[in-house]
Amino acid sequence: MTAVNKNDSDLKAIFDLTLKKLREISINDNVTKEIDERRNRFFDRNKPDSYFYEILVRDIHNAGMKATVVTSKLPFIREASSDFEINKVANYGERDFEKLMTNPKIIRHERKLRACICNARTMSALSQE
Repeated sequence: MTAVNKNDSDLKAIFDLTLKKLREISINDNVTKEIDERRNRFFDRNKPDSYFYEILVRDIHNAGMKATVVTSKLPFIREASSDFEINKVANYGERDFEKLMTNPKIIRHERKLRACICNARTMSALSQE
C-alpha cells in the first residue's frame, strides 16, 4: 500500500466514524437535513455583509488572545469599526488607522488592525461584484 492509498484509507475511516457519530446523535435520523439546516443558520446569504465582517474581525482579534479579552473589547471594536460597516472601514486612511492605534479601549495590534482594514476593502470589492 502506497502512502497516498494509506492516507486515503485513513481519511475514509475518519469520515466513516464521523458519519456514524452524526447518525447516533441525529434527531429524526436525517443527518443531511440537519447539517443543511445548521449550515444555513450560519451561512445565510441574506445576512448583511456586516455580519460576516464582524465574524472575520472577531477571528482576527482572537488569534493569540484570550477569548474573554476579545469578548470584553468587542463593543469598543464595533464602535471603532463603524458598526462593522465594510464600506466605511474600507475607506479608512492612515489618519483613521493612527486613531485606532491610540484607542485604549480596543486591541491595538498593528497587524490585526491593518488586516481588518484590508479585509474590509476586499469584502467591499467582492460585495460590489
